[in-house]
Amino acid sequence: AKKKAIINVKNEDQECFKWAILSALHHEEVDQKNANRPSQYAKWENELKFEGIDFPVSLKAIDKFERQNLAINVNVYGFDGVKKGEDEEEDIQIYPLRISKNTGPTHVDLLFLACEGKQHYCWIKSLSRLLGSQISEHGHELFFCRRCLSHFSRISLTITWNIAVRRMPSGSRCRRKDPP
Repeated sequence: AKKKAIINVKNEDQECFKWAILSALHHEEVDQKNANRPSQYAKWENELKFEGIDFPVSLKAIDKFERQNLAINVNVYGFDGVKKGEDEEEDIQIYPLRISKNTGPTHVDLLFLACEGKQHYCWIKSLSRLLGSQISEHGHELFFCRRCLSHFSRISLTITWNIAVRRMPSGSRCRRKDPP
């Protein structure tokens, strides 16, 4: 909560995917003290297309959502809880579940939580804040590859890395060894 890296819209319906997307698109336009309430985003509820998509939204159905909403690219990350690392510090276990193949101008990163047969999506407002403290204690912003979560100290290195990743053959895995 204190990192303010995630916006968790606390909905009572099965439409958390829709609310998470809307929170990403309109976060700056709502009352920041109540950004976790679906009512803050209700006026934009019909601006997205969800024809033929059942709620709760499966990972596979996000492909259909992107085809209907071409300007939006949706990446989804999983969360396996908090585990102790080699240094005995607690580490957040986050990993890519779905990386968009779209090239639209709007990127939305979501965290997918699943527990006891229930699922929930939250908007990742800042991947750097969510993951950065697990990598470095100096407090400086880190930049992450959205595909493999490799991290860089400068945005220019991330851009260079992302260009190299786009040139990889289709089906190749993005895994950092050395900066290209």
